[in-house]
Order: sequence, then C-alpha cells, then structure tokens
Amino acid sequence: MKPEAINPGSRIGRYLPFASTRVDWEFLFYTAVTLAVFVFLDRALLVVGSMPLESYAEPWLALEQLRRQGWLRVSVVALAFILLARYGHLMATWADWKAGPELRIFVVVLSGAMVWPFATYGFNFLFDQGHYATRLLLLICLILLWWRPLFIFPLLALLYTVMGQLSVYPLGGTILAHKLQVLHVLNLFAAACLVRAVTANRRPDVFWFLTLCLVAGAYWVAFMAKMNIDWISYGKSYHALPAAYAHGWLSFLDASRIVDIVHLLKPFDLMLQLTVLVFEGGCLLILKDRRIAAALLAGLVLFHTGVFFLYGFLFWTWMLLDAALLTLLLSGRMRLPLDVFRGSNWLVAMVLIASAGFWARPPVLGWFDTRVNYTYKVDAHFADGRRVQLAPQFFAPYEDVFTMASFGYLSASHPLLVGPYGVTSDRRVADALAEPTDSAELFTIEQALGTVRHNAARRENFESFMSRFIANRNLRGAVDSSLYALAPPRQFWSFEGTIVEDRTPITAISVVERTSYFDDLRLQVVREEEVAHIKIPSPPAQ
Repeated sequence: MKPEAINPGSRIGRYLPFASTRVDWEFLFYTAVTLAVFVFLDRALLVVGSMPLESYAEPWLALEQLRRQGWLRVSVVALAFILLARYGHLMATWADWKAGPELRIFVVVLSGAMVWPFATYGFNFLFDQGHYATRLLLLICLILLWWRPLFIFPLLALLYTVMGQLSVYPLGGTILAHKLQVLHVLNLFAAACLVRAVTANRRPDVFWFLTLCLVAGAYWVAFMAKMNIDWISYGKSYHALPAAYAHGWLSFLDASRIVDIVHLLKPFDLMLQLTVLVFEGGCLLILKDRRIAAALLAGLVLFHTGVFFLYGFLFWTWMLLDAALLTLLLSGRMRLPLDVFRGSNWLVAMVLIASAGFWARPPVLGWFDTRVNYTYKVDAHFADGRRVQLAPQFFAPYEDVFTMASFGYLSASHPLLVGPYGVTSDRRVADALAEPTDSAELFTIEQALGTVRHNAARRENFESFMSRFIANRNLRGAVDSSLYALAPPRQFWSFEGTIVEDRTPITAISVVERTSYFDDLRLQVVREEEVAHIKIPSPPAQ
C-alpha cells in the first residue's frame, strides 16, 4: 500500500504563530508554489518560442526547435520528465484529479481554441513554408491531451514554436494579446500539473482560483490604465467607429451611414463608459462570491460584443474563456468547486488581481479615441498592368498585422498625432482634437503636437518583409487555400481590398497613407500620399 502523500502546506500551517482555522494554509501553500512555477514556465515558453528568422524557413519546425535548444538542454528536460513519470505523478490521468469532467473539458476546449488557428493558418510565403508536419503534431497532441494531462507540455511547446513566426519580423501592432490570454491559462494548468507531479496534490481548486485571478487581472490592468489617464472625463468612445471604418470595418456601408450610427451612440457615451469601468474594476472582487463572478463574466462577454461592433475587434478567444468559466459557474452538472469562494480566499485574490500586471503581464488597454486616423493601404502592381488594393488576408498568417496597420514608421513627410484606430494616451493631443475643425487647423495641430515616427531601420525591415513575401509568392504562384478556409474568425476585421489568388506576378508594392478625419458631420479623407514603393525582385532565370 502506497504511503499517503505528505501535505507540506498543512505542515507549514501548524508552525505559524498566527495560524487560524479560517485560513486554509494548504491551499495558500499550493497557490504560492503553482504561481511561482507558472511565472517561470510562462517566461520560459516565450523564450523557447522565439527562434531566429532562418529557423522558420525549415520545413520541420519541431525538429528545428530541438536543434536550436541543443542536446544538453533537451536531455536535461527529458531526464526530468522521465524521473517525474517514474517516481512522481506525471503520468496521472484526468480521473486522478479530484475533479469531475469539467477540468478536462475546460482545458481541452481552450487548447483546441489555440490549435485551431495554428493548424489552419495560410501558407507562409515569407518563409515559403506551410509547416504541415508541425500542424499535424499539434492535432495529435490535442487528441492525446484528452487522454492524459501530461500532453499539455508538448502541446504548449509546439504552440509557442509555431506562434513565433508571427512576431519574428517586428512589423508593429499588438496582435498576440488575445492568444496569449488563453495560453496563460494553459500555462497555469501546466504549472499545476508540474506541482502535482512532485507533491501528489490533487486539489483542482488552486487551478480554478488562479485562473479566475488571471482572467480578472487582465481586466483590472485595463481598468487601472483607464483610470490613470482619466479616461471617463474625456469620453467620445464613439469616435472608435469612424476610425475602425477607415481601417475597413463595415466598409460595405456608406460613410454617411456610419455618421448616423455615431449620432445614435453619442447620447449613451457616458453610460457605456461607466458600464465598462464597473465590469473591469469589479473584477477585483470576482472571488468574493459566485454570483458576483457570474455577473462579471456575463457582462464581460457582452462588453467584448460591443467592442466588436465599435472596432471590428473580435476577441473570440477571450469571449470563449469568459463564457467557459461562466458556464462552469452556472451549470448544474459541471460547477467550479465552492472552495474557490471560501473564507478569506477573496482577500488573497484581491492582492493577486491587483498585482497581475507584474506576474501575468496582460496588455495595458487604456486610450482616448480621437477624430483623426492614419491608415495604410497596400496596393499591388501586377505584370499585366493592374493595380489592386490587397486585402489583409492576402498576407496570411500576418492578416492581423495588415488590418491594424501600425506602419507609422513609414511616414517621413509629417508627424503623426495618434496610433492605429485613432487612439492616443496623450491627453494634450486628445484635448486638441476634442472639437471639430477644418483640415488646415488639423495639420497645424499635427505640426505642433505630433511625433515624427519615421524609422529608417524599421522601414528597411518592412521592405525586406514585402520583397521576400511577394517574391516567394511570385515564384510559387497561388497555393491551395482550402486549409485557410477552415481558419477561425480573425481578430481584426476588414472588408477592404482583394484576395488575389491568380498566378500573375506582382512587380511592385505601393503603400498609401490616408489621413481621415471625422468632424461630426462627415467622415472624409483629408490627405493621401504614397509612403513606400517597393520593387519586387524578379525570380532567378531557370
């Protein structure tokens, strides 16, 4: 008969002079240990997933990752896992956790949400690779994860490896935040698995507790960002819709219809802002009571729906995560353990949520929405004489980058007032743009308060990306896009441009900057200029 596992948390609690029956010292011990392992694992996976440019040109990404790590590091990690499997509890099944089916379903559903985009992304012309073998490995690991929790480790390693190609060329823009939020939760589960492998702890409440803290922490950081800039006193969040329209959101509508919708939204601006602050700030109390948690999660799902309407940002992975937790809170058959909301846990949760900016590092989402917007349209010059505006999807798997179009470093002729989608965190700029004016006054404000963002090194990097991507596309021609047709919904939506699939070579790329301005009555383009013209090298003679 196996001896009972040592309970280090309760043993520590015995010797603390301020030990109390109301404090679950075992729970606190495992929470602290799991959090420490998560922080290490979360940082380590980001480092592991960052490979140099040439690595992504290899067809076998998984093998390239092993080669990059070196035999010594791989051997040490492999030996550690072998020892944990032989002498620890790494081989535990889902049934070995003191949880019902909810833990398995939750983890596998979130893992599937991450595998989906990384198994179906468009052929990457930048590296002239589809990395199909690695995609297949992702699917295999997902299936094996349903069998045993330990397969979360190879799955995460593969996910971060594949994701690395999206940021290896720093083109600009925040495009990974919606994926990283879910990956953080999976990293947290991996940390819980490691702790269980060493200590035999079978309590799932630590994982659920930290997951709620992680999710709430992301919204709390956004709340504090808004409070720090006094967001509510400025208002005008309805300016987001004209800015999103300039980026291609709802471009099938006439501009006058967008103006009409803005006028409908304007009277509700303060109410909408207060609602956002209540739900984001209320996340500090998410562990106070199950009903509070359910109300907050339901409100946050609705909040993301509103964001999609205003900006064309479909944070579907965040919505799925919030909705999954909400389902676990409300479902009669699959419920989060009541222990999560017990006693003084909510006080510990408040500390963790308030400090989430340090240990979870969520994106800082706080800005002012303004009247002015800079967008960058990419036109292709074809060998047959056509000039066609390319849709962001043409550049898959970098479509989110080209929808956000954070290419201000290409603008050399004038300073810029705001970032993508017309946002700024500079209150002086926001105040200067608060009231409508004419284009001449706008350009005066631009010269006085704008920032010259032209960067020669980043421009060269952009041109290198374009030359390489288009040259490989010309050489290979159109590829089968049936796999990309199975991809999940995009994060940033745009209806502008054309997805070109014919084999006609592209001889040059032009990038056109458009400055659009909303004066309460009209949404108009007040300036348009070409900021880059890139000739595509001809393929080598056969």
